Amino acid sequence: MIYRFVRAIWRAALFGFFRRIDVQGRANVPAVGPTLIVSNHANAFIDGLLFVTELERPVTLTAKSTLRKNPLLRPVMRALGVIELQRVQDAGVGGARVQNTDALAACRDVLSAGGTLVIFPEGVSHSEPSIRPFRTGAARIALDYDDERDGGEPLRVVPAGLHFEAKERFRSQAGIVFGAPLDLTAWRAEHPAAGARELTAEMEARIRAVTANYATDRDIRKVESAARLLEGANAPPPALGRETPPDLAAHAALVRRLQVGQAWLAGERAAELQSLEMRLEKFMGEMDRLGITVPELFMRLDRPSAAFFLFRELELLVVGSTVAAWGTINHIFPYSLVRILVRNVSTDRDHFASNAVFMGTPVFLLFYLLQTAAVAWLASPWWAALYAVSLPYSGAVAVLYQDRAGGARRRARTFLLFRRDPEGHQILMTEARSILADFHRLAAEYEAATR
Repeated sequence: MIYRFVRAIWRAALFGFFRRIDVQGRANVPAVGPTLIVSNHANAFIDGLLFVTELERPVTLTAKSTLRKNPLLRPVMRALGVIELQRVQDAGVGGARVQNTDALAACRDVLSAGGTLVIFPEGVSHSEPSIRPFRTGAARIALDYDDERDGGEPLRVVPAGLHFEAKERFRSQAGIVFGAPLDLTAWRAEHPAAGARELTAEMEARIRAVTANYATDRDIRKVESAARLLEGANAPPPALGRETPPDLAAHAALVRRLQVGQAWLAGERAAELQSLEMRLEKFMGEMDRLGITVPELFMRLDRPSAAFFLFRELELLVVGSTVAAWGTINHIFPYSLVRILVRNVSTDRDHFASNAVFMGTPVFLLFYLLQTAAVAWLASPWWAALYAVSLPYSGAVAVLYQDRAGGARRRARTFLLFRRDPEGHQILMTEARSILADFHRLAAEYEAATR
């Protein structure tokens, strides 16, 4: 009961921060039986909360013991039953080994009871362009369980890839991709001499398969620009509010294909690769300067389409404007306070979302309590009860309204820009199609050369 209550609170908090959370491959997580989820670690404690809120079966998180020093995290960790692991750099080799004995036993107990355990083998959250080398702790826990299960259910190891559009930005997108589960007993039968290092390498390979990894930050800009163009070209933007969730697994696979092709071109056609990258950088830079997405470049500009878009968006915005205004008025002060606090304490990109969620939740709850008490004092308990119910509802409407209004403003601005400057629009479309043609030509040549 406590777990469900806490999960509901954090689900609401994550809804407030992220515009969308997409989950793919959910069926790869067994509904019952001992399950070990291993994942990359990119966004501090938010990573664990995504598993807690997006999976229906209860999960047990693991975290470094030093997080308990945070007064905001301490009650959350206690309520969620987080298993604390002591790191060598915090307690020394001997101290970590002794203090982790009980923690590792608790991990095995979770699995023995048929539960779900979440471990981040990188050992630390970070903002690097690629996953860090894995530690062997998750593999050792899995192997110890398999050695001691004595006829119990076999362990399933599920790789997970966490994706964040812009993890330091409010109302950005997040997602989880679950890969195919590994039956540990069957894997050991196929690899009888394998130990913790080999299993760790298998886990890392499977997580890499569901994540996008880059060599450098500059590589991110190059490859992501190419991916954005390939994914969004020749497809007009969907209706606002009806956008299909991004296929994160397909995006990760596309990134890997682009990286392979990039490496081949660097060795075979270095000058052509450099020229194409420069054209792509210039093109995407112009798109970003204008505030245009790739699908919007190919939007329909005829008058009937414009009239339908205007009617649909104005209708929705007008209908929701009153409730959204009420929600904005009642939430502007706690929102502004949280924004100031987060800006002052966040020193790393992978701490921003965690700070916003963990500071925002008690701040908003406190303001709800004070505002409701004020209404009860000024009016009556009945009005206070009605007001209290309106607060979370109107707050959610205000957030969704801002998302929708922002998209409508951007789409309308793009439409007017292209109507005023059809020549500039045509130049952009011609260049986009030219770059795409070169992509497809080089891909065909790569396929022919590597058969």
